[in-house]
Amino acid sequence: YSSIDYSFFGHSQSLAGINQFLIEDLTGSKVQNFSRPGAPLFYTVKRIDNFLNKNKQAKIILELGTNQVDKKGMIRNLLQSKSTEENFIRFLTNNASFLSLKELYFFLKIDFIKTIVACTKSIYTPINTFIGYQSNENLLSSAFENIDETEKNINATNTIKDKHIQLELNLLYKLLSDFPERDFLIIRIPEHPKHLSLFDNEENYNKVVNRLSDFKNVSFKDYSSFDLDNESYRDFNHLSSKGMNIFSTHLVIQNPIFFKNTN
Repeated sequence: YSSIDYSFFGHSQSLAGINQFLIEDLTGSKVQNFSRPGAPLFYTVKRIDNFLNKNKQAKIILELGTNQVDKKGMIRNLLQSKSTEENFIRFLTNNASFLSLKELYFFLKIDFIKTIVACTKSIYTPINTFIGYQSNENLLSSAFENIDETEKNINATNTIKDKHIQLELNLLYKLLSDFPERDFLIIRIPEHPKHLSLFDNEENYNKVVNRLSDFKNVSFKDYSSFDLDNESYRDFNHLSSKGMNIFSTHLVIQNPIFFKNTN
């Protein structure tokens, strides 16, 4: 941890959208992509907090995707169906060591039994390793073939309330307040126009962006509408390997002040 200059955090969109090794070549700096696929924002924030307490100089780049500020990006969403309940236990198992007693109580209230199971498993489960990036081929045609199912999943009704979303977002705001001396770059990675139209939560996203503007240590860049051809996407909200390399290069070149070691 101590040798890292730039660290990326997020879920599958930044795992598929950021090539840490390419950015290392461009900047001559040590870079690590800590993104984990499917990770709710809550866990991402807890991992950033853990990292900041171990590394005193690295700059933080947080990917905040469209579904990260919505009900789909919340911990409670993992309990909406049998197919995602296992993910609730899996994520809690891999992140239990980052929780405070107050946060542990928060999970016990959500689901007592699953929390006990996850915490027990965490005793002999190592913390995840990180691979830097995920290489993806273009599968956009398949995404269009399954667009009805995608839209159905996005619009699925659930029992998650707005206050639950705000609770997890407040954890992010607290992190930014707790480390005023650290530089954060928060980015929205390119998404296919079809995903932006299907998800349609710009009002919610803009509220988060307005709140982020209150922090002097935060810069926000919205690349959701970045001009890419269809070959640059894996599906509606993930980049292919081609798109990942194009975007990673653009991110560094267009932010020379943040990436000060750029060659």
